[in-house]
Amino acid sequence: MKKLLLALLLVSTVDFYAQSQFVGDILDPLRTGTMFRSKPEDEKSIQGSPYISKAFINGMLPNVNSALPLRYNAVKDEIEVRLAADSIFAIPKKQEFSPVKILNSNYFLCNYTNDKNEKVNGYLVEVYQNKFGLFKKERIVFVPAKEAVGSYDVAKPARYDRGEDHYYLFNEKEMLLFPKNKKALVKLFPSKEKEINEYLSKNKISFSKEEDMKKLVTFLETI
Repeated sequence: MKKLLLALLLVSTVDFYAQSQFVGDILDPLRTGTMFRSKPEDEKSIQGSPYISKAFINGMLPNVNSALPLRYNAVKDEIEVRLAADSIFAIPKKQEFSPVKILNSNYFLCNYTNDKNEKVNGYLVEVYQNKFGLFKKERIVFVPAKEAVGSYDVAKPARYDRGEDHYYLFNEKEMLLFPKNKKALVKLFPSKEKEINEYLSKNKISFSKEEDMKKLVTFLETI
């Protein structure tokens, strides 16, 4: 516990005494049991990285005035905080620690159903939020190693690839997978079919481009 509190002294530079109790409750697993050490995978043989940004970047937690070194593990869906060179912990998935700000991204802890119809409690990045909201799940995909088959084939090591982000629409009640086309959109808002058809006939909208998704969400707020 003393080592952890010493580490907090090193990373907290703003208003430490006012914040130490709160930060200590978050980052001291020996006292609260809320934090757990992030176990690194054996990644020496894996190409690429499970992190959106491998480097720790100063970020912010709610109600904490001091910046903390944070990074997002997209494979594990964890936000990690570094207390010392060899002390890395995962922020507990609790609403009191949401959203987490890293650079210009706000990571919100959300309940949603993914593309595999699985219930998930995980981090989504805010793209737009007002009456409705647009969020995205940043994805990194693990690709297993491939053995050579035959003398002309080449073995390939396991790797992490940047995957295609999945987008979600918040409609004031729940988080839904963003529709991939007009038919899917009308299915979500059947009573607004006429307005949707008129809007899409007058506006060139792509259901796969983020900027167009934002335009569509702002339109949906008006009908």
